[in-house]
Amino acid sequence: MLTWKPGDGATRHQIFFGKSFQAVEAGTGAVGKASTTSPQYYPGTLAIKTTYYWRVDEYQGGRPFQGEVWSFTTRGRPGGLKGQYYGDSNLGNLALTRIDPDINFWWGTGGPDPKMSPDNFSVRWTGRLKSPSPSLIRSSRAPMTACGSPSTTGR
Repeated sequence: MLTWKPGDGATRHQIFFGKSFQAVEAGTGAVGKASTTSPQYYPGTLAIKTTYYWRVDEYQGGRPFQGEVWSFTTRGRPGGLKGQYYGDSNLGNLALTRIDPDINFWWGTGGPDPKMSPDNFSVRWTGRLKSPSPSLIRSSRAPMTACGSPSTTGR
């Protein structure tokens, strides 16, 4: 989500979004264009390791004011395990999915997400692990334990 602070008296925002600085600056070519009264724009799914450019023109009483071109670059694919967080203790009510770069949590009195109950949730992590040495790998399907109570299985 791209957001910005609107100018004083701005009633409408014209957004130009794309991978070409020149096209966004000119507002032409292969550029996504959107008009909104809210100071936010959702560009959709973005490619990894890609630079994007965006510009917001604002209108005050029908008079346009051209904005500057801004840019950002997306990161590469994040590493980690896929964490599926459930709003119950038996992996039955999926509430949140995210990539966890590390599995090293101490939630204490909190939970994995502010929208979830800190007292009643379960997690399933899936993915591939790469060990620096094959002799360090041990596999088990036994239940894993977190904070002294069974939390998930090694499926």
